[in-house]
Amino acid sequence: MRFKIPLFQLFLLLSWVGVDAQELIAVDVHVEARGKGTTGTVVELIVRIAPEDLALVGGKLRLRAKLLAFGSVVDELNTEMALDAGGSATLYREWPPGFYDLKVTVSSLARPVIGLSSGQVEIPEAALSSELQLHNCLGSMRKSRKFSGRSM
Repeated sequence: MRFKIPLFQLFLLLSWVGVDAQELIAVDVHVEARGKGTTGTVVELIVRIAPEDLALVGGKLRLRAKLLAFGSVVDELNTEMALDAGGSATLYREWPPGFYDLKVTVSSLARPVIGLSSGQVEIPEAALSSELQLHNCLGSMRKSRKFSGRSM
């Protein structure tokens, strides 16, 4: 589930967050259901920084995300994350199934740069537990002899 933000909406969002003196960076956000949790669906939230912007961000970033349903906040994140060599950071979260608006803001801890993304996501009802699904996935990867031991 990828989403991008149109330029006009980006302008409105920038004025909403009060971004004046910060450089914009390109950010890609991907949400993937990974299995059933205790009360909802475990999702993987992957944030990727464009290769040309990695030098601006550095090795760590601050991630702020809001999951909204009909304007009400369902979940809110505010965390520091380390980027891997490819410019990605991954976070796992448990969210209730449904249709939501997701707003993500990524900022550098080293410089005044910011990346924004906003869009709609659907979190499906998961049938398998996240541990069982991960075990089945790793087992099939090992059987196909294409398992490299790396995620993504």
